[in-house]
Amino acid sequence: MNFKSALSLASCTAGALGMIAGSLVVATAPAQAQAVTACAPGQFLSAFLALPNGCQDGDKIYVGNSTLTTSAADFRDLGALGIDFMPNPAGDVHRFAYNRFGPLVSAGAPYVLAYKVSIAPGSGATFKDISLGSDVPAGTAGITVTKDIFTGDWSGPGSVLLSTLTSIDGSTAGPLPVPAGITELFILDTVTYTSATAQFSSFTNTFTQTPKLVPEPSALLGLGLLGLGGLISKTRRRG
Repeated sequence: MNFKSALSLASCTAGALGMIAGSLVVATAPAQAQAVTACAPGQFLSAFLALPNGCQDGDKIYVGNSTLTTSAADFRDLGALGIDFMPNPAGDVHRFAYNRFGPLVSAGAPYVLAYKVSIAPGSGATFKDISLGSDVPAGTAGITVTKDIFTGDWSGPGSVLLSTLTSIDGSTAGPLPVPAGITELFILDTVTYTSATAQFSSFTNTFTQTPKLVPEPSALLGLGLLGLGGLISKTRRRG
């Protein structure tokens, strides 16, 4: 093989490796859902419900259900959402919290917040378990928060109730294991009062997930060498 042929082979090899690497990046990078905005910090519940395609935080997409959510203005306009996540090699931890600005009178109970949470396509993660917690000021017992967890939908033929978590006067419920392979959950959080003098501050839904699937370095190297070997063999035949 002369110098010119060797130079051409080296150039082709580098290009092929670049194409292989590029295809691997495309295959392993999380696919972003179209027309989904980033979750704004501290957005009011009313603003969240108005988003036609919900919002995304990390690899989680949250979509509110305005029809099932209590319509009372004091619940929607004086309740802010805290949506965030904490990266963890053992599986990221995602939180969806409803926080009050001002009192929530018992006369309007029960208060319901319905939303869907799903893992963005291409993430490679699945749900692991779910927990529920609530915050009730000391000395004001009488608040119960329940969390109904569905797959398929909130109701109808395809709806399956996985379980119900219950937080009483600020207690924590869970973690509840989620069956393997589930990437979409339908949530129904309900706040009820057992005492007219009770006060309610917030509730928090916590979702932990299995680690994202990442190809082993040896697998990536093997794919690269396989492509390089095929290119060299083809070039030799042409020579």
